[in-house]
Amino acid sequence: MPESSLSYLEAAIYGCIQGLTEFLPVSSSGHLALAHQLELGQIPDDMMRSFSVCLHVATLLAVGIAFRKEIIRACQHINTIAMRNVVLSVLPAVVVGFSAASSMHYIENSMLLLGLSFLFTSICLIITDRILFKRGDEEYGLEQSDLEVPDTKQASWVGFAQALSLLPGISRSGSTLCFAILSGVSSERAFAYSFLVGIPLIAGAALHECVFADDLLVMMQQIGWGPIIVAMLFSLGSGILAISLLRFVIKRRCLSLFGAYCACLAGMCLVFVIME
Repeated sequence: MPESSLSYLEAAIYGCIQGLTEFLPVSSSGHLALAHQLELGQIPDDMMRSFSVCLHVATLLAVGIAFRKEIIRACQHINTIAMRNVVLSVLPAVVVGFSAASSMHYIENSMLLLGLSFLFTSICLIITDRILFKRGDEEYGLEQSDLEVPDTKQASWVGFAQALSLLPGISRSGSTLCFAILSGVSSERAFAYSFLVGIPLIAGAALHECVFADDLLVMMQQIGWGPIIVAMLFSLGSGILAISLLRFVIKRRCLSLFGAYCACLAGMCLVFVIME
């Protein structure tokens, strides 16, 4: 079995990468894969998925803390139509996640495919920013999130985006925001809804890993509880910060800056491919 090690500093860096990039529209899975490709910490390839799930559990807690009022309000006003549309937004990612898990692992280890995924995220963000700019200032009242569930067509587009975002390098928050806004959802509703429908996916992935993954306990034993807890704490703290920052970014129409950043990452990945 390959040796693995992770210092507390490396664990903190992984935690910050996960927390910030999970909610900022730049793809957490892509950044974790890129950090692993650049050999941050000695984590074997077959343990990286389990380690990533631990970090996702921390960001799930961040969503719960940041959207606690909205979650309570949504549960109080849930109905059959709302439940159906939420399922439409979640089910495609569940199906793709179970049927194409091996393909996701292949993309994580391919700089070329990772670069193309970052490029797709960049295009989505730039398009979304242009749409928001054309809509005008009335779309940016994010202080009181409207949690009305989108209609069936809009929920289906969000579901398609969530399925796409399983590809490392494609941002879940960025793609769901883009496809929701393209389908006519207001920016404030798209912001809240994109995070809320991500909760079942993150929770389901963590539960599946805990129940079915044989290498989860092995990963914890080899890396050690200390670094894993440090990584999760930094992921939680940076995740809460990132949610607040994304609120500000959407309100100020700065998504194109993240689009440019993702384009730079895509270029960097392609440079690595050429240099190999």
